[in-house]
Amino acid sequence: MGIAFSFLPFLDACFEQRALLSPVLALGALKIHEPPERIAALAGEHAYAHLARDHSVRALLRDRYEVSAYQDCDVNGLADLHLDLGKPLDETWDGRFGTVLNGGTVEHVFDVRQAMTNIHRLVRPGGTMIHLAPVTW
Repeated sequence: MGIAFSFLPFLDACFEQRALLSPVLALGALKIHEPPERIAALAGEHAYAHLARDHSVRALLRDRYEVSAYQDCDVNGLADLHLDLGKPLDETWDGRFGTVLNGGTVEHVFDVRQAMTNIHRLVRPGGTMIHLAPVTW
């Protein structure tokens, strides 16, 4: 699960429309999925040098889109938060995020209807839900 550079023009447009709102919750422990040479080419710009080291979506959103708060969630123990989107979430999660970013997680959840219900509940009113389908194969 992750972000490919081919998604950047779309994310740029979201940013220009003021639709990337903090805090951002990424579904899955997202990484940048690009060959090392492509990351290195972008990393030639000083602000992106760290991307070549850790493939960090957190850093990309912070540096390119001024996202001040970012968390990711997964059930695999690799993310900031442990959330099972296939089960109803406690109401304390309602409206906690300005943007929910699905970079290829929902298709791995058995109960997609419940996952989509949870995503709607996680994002605050007026917030943004972004679904990026991994169609690179």
